[in-house]
Amino acid sequence: MKKWLHNGEGIDNEDGFKIERSIAGEDNFVVITTVAKNSFSYRDKSLEAEQTYCCRISSFNQMGRDTVCLSIPSMLATNAK
Repeated sequence: MKKWLHNGEGIDNEDGFKIERSIAGEDNFVVITTVAKNSFSYRDKSLEAEQTYCCRISSFNQMGRDTVCLSIPSMLATNAK
């Protein structure tokens, strides 16, 4: 499960969060989901067992993507699917 806290800057202007993932060591992040603006966690059920991933979480609004508010360097999926 990924959890994050928003830093509060522009919190009234966000529409939600974009969650991206890549395999560790690669830089080809793909959007796996978006969640509502008041969400602060997400459970990724599409991980492959024994694979290491990196994640990025950023807020977005009608004007586009905000800065990345969390970057998770790597996590090992142990109980995938």
